[in-house]
Amino acid sequence: MVTVRRLAMAVFCVAALLAGPSRAAPELAVDVASGAVYFEREAGVPWHPASLTKLMTVYVTFRAMEAGEVSPETVVTVSPAATRASPSRMGFPAGTRMTLDAALKMLVVKSANDLGVAVAETVGGSVDGFVARMNAESAALGLHGSVWRNPHGLHHPEQVTTARDMAVLGRALLLRYPDKAGLFSLHGFTVGSVEVENHNGLIGRVEGADGMKTGYICASGFNIVATVTRGGRRMLAVVMGGRKAVDRDATAARLIESALLAPPLPLDVGSIPHAGGSPTDMTPFVCGGRKPPAGGDTEAVLEAKARWTRTFRSMPRTLGEPVRLGLLPPERVAPAPAPRPDLDALRTAWLQRQEAEAPEAEAATPDATVAPKPSVRRF
Repeated sequence: MVTVRRLAMAVFCVAALLAGPSRAAPELAVDVASGAVYFEREAGVPWHPASLTKLMTVYVTFRAMEAGEVSPETVVTVSPAATRASPSRMGFPAGTRMTLDAALKMLVVKSANDLGVAVAETVGGSVDGFVARMNAESAALGLHGSVWRNPHGLHHPEQVTTARDMAVLGRALLLRYPDKAGLFSLHGFTVGSVEVENHNGLIGRVEGADGMKTGYICASGFNIVATVTRGGRRMLAVVMGGRKAVDRDATAARLIESALLAPPLPLDVGSIPHAGGSPTDMTPFVCGGRKPPAGGDTEAVLEAKARWTRTFRSMPRTLGEPVRLGLLPPERVAPAPAPRPDLDALRTAWLQRQEAEAPEAEAATPDATVAPKPSVRRF
C-alpha cells in the first residue's frame, strides 16, 4: 500500500518537475581588458560548472609553473585512478606518459577527465591536494560563489560556480598569462591515429573566436566560456544551462556580437553580487526531454533568438591544422643489478674447506715404502 507520505512526496516531485527551473539560465558578456559588463542575466546565480572546472585546473597549473614547481616538460603519468574517470576521456592505459604541455592541450580541447586526474596528481601530489589548491586560488581571485570538489567537472552536488566567477577566472587566465592564451584557441590535435576537434563551436566559425572552454553534464546543461578578439578588443561571454550545444554556442556568439556594437552597462564584472541559494538541476530539461520555461523572454525575443540560432547553425566551420602531440616512451625500469660476490668470504670459505679436507687427504696418501702396482694396459 502506498503511504500518504510517499504519495505526497510523489506529487511534490511532479509539481517541481512541471514548474521548471526557478531561474533563467545565466548569461554574461564582458570586456576582457576592462571588466566592463555589456550584458548580464543571473550572473551571480549558483550553477554546476561541468567541464568549465578545467579552467580552474589550468589556472592552478599555470600558478604552479609560475612558482617553478612544474614546467611544460614535466612528465605526467596516467595512474590507475585516472583510467577510472568517466568520459569524456582520452582512454590511455595506466603508465602512459606525456609532457604536462601535451596533457593540458588534450585536457582543454578534448575535455579529457582522465587527464584532469593525471594533471591534478602531478601538480598537487594527489587529487585532494590539488582540489585544496583550487579552492585556495579561487578564494584569492575573489570567486565567492565557487566551490570545487574535483579537477574535471564530473557531477558533484557541492561543486558550484557562477557566470560572474567564470568571467573573473577567464580574465585572470588571459591577463595574467597572455603568453599561454594559445592553449584555448587550438582548433584540434592529433595523437597517434586519433584526431580531436575543439568542442567550442565558435572557433572556426565566428570571426576572431579564440577560446576558451565548454562544459556539459545533465545537471548543468551545456555551458561555455567563449572569447572573440576583433578590432583590438577581446570580448568574453559566459552561457550556462543550454539544452543543446548549438544553442549554447549560438547564444555566446550572439552576446559577443551585440557587445561589440553596444555601449557597456554601468557595471563591472567584479561587482556582480553572489545570489546564494542552490544550483538549478537541469537534468529533467537537458536529459529528460522536458522544455524549460522561457525565462521571462517574450515571444518576439524567443523568435529572434531562434532565428539567430538557425543563422549560426548554417555558418560554415573551417578549422585549421590540428596540433600534433606525442606520447613519451614507456618508463624503463632497469633490472636490479645482481649482487656482487663477496670475494673475501668466498676465499675464507675455500681455505676453511681446504683445512677441513687436509687430514683426510694425508690419511689417504699411500705409504711411500709400498711400491705402487703397475698399471695394466689391455689391448
